[in-house]
Amino acid sequence: MEIKEIKSLDILSVAKFFAVIGLVFGFLFGLLGGFGPAAPLPPHHVFAFAGELFSYILSALFGAVVGVIVGFVGGAVSGFLYNFVANSFGGVKMELE
Repeated sequence: MEIKEIKSLDILSVAKFFAVIGLVFGFLFGLLGGFGPAAPLPPHHVFAFAGELFSYILSALFGAVVGVIVGFVGGAVSGFLYNFVANSFGGVKMELE
């Protein structure tokens, strides 16, 4: 087994990775956040149901967009901070086969 040290990270690749993670979680949280308290609807209110369905979809899409933006920026900042700290104090050591 060989121990290697990760001296630096590519900031753009870390940002893209966290943007994808943010997309998934933002979509899920946006979808779940759209299911807020609503008054029970009688079965003949098709338009009200369509409006609620549109609200759920819009909430999920908005959550996904926000998740991508926050994930990308957070990943870029994390990659930059890792490179700064690894340059000053040393990086993470991993055992590779």
